Formats: sequence, C-alpha cells, structure tokens
Amino acid sequence: MLEKLRTCWGFSPTVDRNIALVEGFLKGKRFADLAQEHGLSTARVRQIIEKADWFVGGGILTKAEPSKASPRSDLR
Repeated sequence: MLEKLRTCWGFSPTVDRNIALVEGFLKGKRFADLAQEHGLSTARVRQIIEKADWFVGGGILTKAEPSKASPRSDLR
C-alpha cells in the first residue's frame, strides 16, 4: 500500500513526509500527534491521510487501530 502511495504522489517534494504520516497513522498515532511531529496543522494531516486513503481505494482509515476511548453510553 505504501509503495502505491509513493507512486501516486510521484515527484512531490513532500512524498517522504506524507508516507511517514500514513505509516504513523496506521501504527495508531493520532492526527494531533502526527501534526506536532511534522510541524503541520491537525487539519492538514487529516487531509493528507484522507487523500492517501482515496488514492489506494480505501482501507487506510479503516485499518488504523480503533480509539482506546470508552464507547459512549449516553446515547439513547
């Protein structure tokens, strides 16, 4: 999947950073953590990962580890 992304982003000067963002996300890092590590806004990190998900036809956003937060019980 990461090689396919590298091909899609081609000659973009930020291809290595973008791949690192996707890889970090797949390993369970949060958008905010990745944004801080790479000096980007959380919104920009989300855009990059969503675009990567689109490039490969889905699967990146669903392969990430689910949140450790407890499910909401106040929904009625």
